[in-house]
Amino acid sequence: MNHTIAAMVFFAASTSQYNTDRVPSALLSSEDGLTRLEVQAVIRANLGQVRYCYEKLLMQKPNTAGKVLVSFKVLGTGRVDNAAIAESTIADQGLSECLKSKISRWRFPQPRQGKTVDVKYPFTFDPNPVPK
Repeated sequence: MNHTIAAMVFFAASTSQYNTDRVPSALLSSEDGLTRLEVQAVIRANLGQVRYCYEKLLMQKPNTAGKVLVSFKVLGTGRVDNAAIAESTIADQGLSECLKSKISRWRFPQPRQGKTVDVKYPFTFDPNPVPK
């Protein structure tokens, strides 16, 4: 049985902070596989890679902003499979390829009972975020 996790993080290139206030509270209510917090921890640990992809794009297109929904599977080994861009308001192949390449290398804890976990994670990119 596959489990789907969805979450959101606000990502701003001009700051090293990210706003987790927008992360939905109930994303996975299962005792097996991975929890939302386990997935978030790995994504947060790798936000520098996401930042790299976005800042690389900003060097060419400085005002680019939008949302990118990534999807991938966490296999029973903790490795990522099938990293893809499910939806994007940013039409840039370089950003898409960079994100898929980085995410494909991420390592998650091994899901309990060797389950495959489906993950969908939206990133919101904004070069000029409004300070809170």
